[in-house]
Amino acid sequence: MFLRAKIRYSLSAQLRVSRGPAAAFCLGALLAATAAQAQQVPIPAPASAAAPAVTAEQPTYRNAIRFDLGGIVISNLVNGLLNTRPETLVPVLVSYERQLTPRFSVVAEGLLNGGTSDERKAGLGVQGRYYLLPTRNRASLTGLYVAPVLSYRAVGLRGYRQPDTKQRFAGVGTMVGWQLAASRGSRLFLDASLGLMAWQQLGKNKVAGEMPPGYYTPDSYYERTPVTIDGRLGIGFKF
Repeated sequence: MFLRAKIRYSLSAQLRVSRGPAAAFCLGALLAATAAQAQQVPIPAPASAAAPAVTAEQPTYRNAIRFDLGGIVISNLVNGLLNTRPETLVPVLVSYERQLTPRFSVVAEGLLNGGTSDERKAGLGVQGRYYLLPTRNRASLTGLYVAPVLSYRAVGLRGYRQPDTKQRFAGVGTMVGWQLAASRGSRLFLDASLGLMAWQQLGKNKVAGEMPPGYYTPDSYYERTPVTIDGRLGIGFKF
């Protein structure tokens, strides 16, 4: 009886001792499997570490300067038809445009050495451009536009049988035009417009000296044609 109890106690002690290494081995295997599974599962990067999206937006240029070329051609053509010995004319019409909103801009322009050989013109003008149809790439200062215009012209008349006479005119009108880049992404652009202007003389004629007998009172183009066709054909640069 005593011997049987001793054997049972010995086997129970051996079983308790053997449970320690087995439990440790199972725990280690479980931890190793968990670590391997954690390495296989990707950890999402935080939102702040995400790479910024790359966009292909074109730079926005809000200023432009423009030089009119069509006026040079038209002035010399008309001057050649009206005069037997025409001189070469180089009218200078330069304008500056400033974008105020994505569709609206203002234009200031100045004219020097305009007109014909016997009717010289100079003046200033202001336009308010509204772009109705921007171009597909939505580049600034491009597309179809409509522009109310306010202008001032100083006219100098001279001729063989008339004294030098000076006149001043104010004009108001509207132009419709199209401005487009010379090539995709280019800062060079072309501008073409056409419209109507109504002119009104300001004050009286200023005649240089006395009008001797046999001279006639001159009249200018704006007096003979108070409503005129006006236009622009120029090249410019945005900045």
